[in-house]
Amino acid sequence: MGYRGSAGGCLELESELQNREFFVKKLFVWVIAVVVVNVSIVPGQAQAQTSQAFLQSRFDSYDKDSDGQITKAEWHRPLLLRRLDQDGDGALDIKEFRTAIELAVDGRSSKEQATEPWQPATFAAKIPAEAPITKESVLAAAQYSAAEKGISFLVMYDGKTIYADYPNGGSPNRALELASGTKSFTGVMAIAAIEDGLIDSLDEKVCDTITEWKNDPRKSQITVRNLLNLSSGIAANSLGSQRVPSYALAIESETKTKAGEKFEYGPVHFQCFGEFMRRKLKAHGSSGSPLDYLQRRIFDPLELRYQSWRKDEDGNPHLPSGASLTASAWAIYGEFIRLGGTWNGKQVIAKEALDQCFAGSPTNPSYGLTFWLNKPVTTAQRRSTRQVRFATDDLTSVKKIPADLVFAAGAGKQRLYISRDAKLVVVRQAEGIIDALSGKHSGYSDVEFLSRLMK
Repeated sequence: MGYRGSAGGCLELESELQNREFFVKKLFVWVIAVVVVNVSIVPGQAQAQTSQAFLQSRFDSYDKDSDGQITKAEWHRPLLLRRLDQDGDGALDIKEFRTAIELAVDGRSSKEQATEPWQPATFAAKIPAEAPITKESVLAAAQYSAAEKGISFLVMYDGKTIYADYPNGGSPNRALELASGTKSFTGVMAIAAIEDGLIDSLDEKVCDTITEWKNDPRKSQITVRNLLNLSSGIAANSLGSQRVPSYALAIESETKTKAGEKFEYGPVHFQCFGEFMRRKLKAHGSSGSPLDYLQRRIFDPLELRYQSWRKDEDGNPHLPSGASLTASAWAIYGEFIRLGGTWNGKQVIAKEALDQCFAGSPTNPSYGLTFWLNKPVTTAQRRSTRQVRFATDDLTSVKKIPADLVFAAGAGKQRLYISRDAKLVVVRQAEGIIDALSGKHSGYSDVEFLSRLMK
């Protein structure tokens, strides 16, 4: 499942595994996520469908005879079907199927949704007078997050956890899929690979490794930087599906523009980088995957655990989405970024190299190498880029929001906010990934949340 290391007791795996019911439920949810859902979860999907249409399309793919039921004859997984069959008729209807998908994506069914009114948690530490937050501002942000389906809210100031809140059925040990928040690991992986000599530089031509691209006039000009700042010109969803493509399919995707001309958000860039990285590792004598490298190079030094990570049909890890972490584990990664690549006094990645992740591009100044930035964009850029219009807010208009703020963002308004100037790391996780996947916009606002949080 990908459990590794220890991070200040953030995830007590040993005690959880002693609870057989917990383990079976987690395994069951993982099976549904892999077998039933297996889709890319990104904010503002360019070809968004309604929630019902999305569910119906997935249901129809299993309902071979179109009779409105999925039977054992149509789905050769009797144990899983029996577990999902709520009325005991030996088949699944669309309502039972929706419950399964909600469980797979959000980790629990709609029947398990908490109905208790929000109550503030106890502060873990006193807030220093010089901090840019107060007790009142933290509680205001916590209440707002909870009202918008938040299930975890964690604030760190200068390396110390100040406040942690888990409303709406959340808990310190509950991991949630980060959706596109997963992308932020890829930029740091690339920087580490440059330091290790696996990659020459961010401006290395990808076709020198993915040699199938050499004779393509557009693909032959794509650099590592283009892949990671999403300006490669590759059609982000050219395969016409919400599924994350395999590495093999991703590198076959068509291009729409020349490299460096246009920002286009989507999963294909990251899967292309995954294949690029897989070949780099193989050329240097490693049979491991990009995720194995990320684990060894970044996660192990941080003693960071992820709970699970989805893979494609070839066994390669999804780089644009698919990682599931607890709030405290994600906060460890944020603190590592805030400290400029150091952990426990050791320089894991050079700060100067890491900071390349936080430089925007001409095609989208508000997006670096897999991180969103608090940088202004032109009116034309905001109108032409769906993710800039709908997935994130314009933070530059609010003066008290730190100018150096960077963040990872995922569907359902999963957020990891980081500011070195403010000495802050803030994690916000929420229900609602299935709604975001189907094109429904959450009422959550980055501007509103951060305006409440900062004093």
